[in-house]
Amino acid sequence: MERPENTLKAFQYALEIGCQMLECDVRITKDDVLIVCHDEDSERLCGDKRKIIDCNYADLPKFKKEMPMHFSKMSSAGQF
Repeated sequence: MERPENTLKAFQYALEIGCQMLECDVRITKDDVLIVCHDEDSERLCGDKRKIIDCNYADLPKFKKEMPMHFSKMSSAGQF
């Protein structure tokens, strides 16, 4: 079973199945706090269109109760 992107569970699972490299996306908030998040805004995960860089860490919106997840299938050549 796949794990949600950029989460500790995803990173731990990747190591468990033998991945040799991990990739994550790091963003910075208005008050210079680093967070791990793929998107530059909060719309997909929180329903809030504000950009992360425009929010202080304490003011970041809360995640939706259900997050959209989709997975890319690899081609037969091993590429997305």
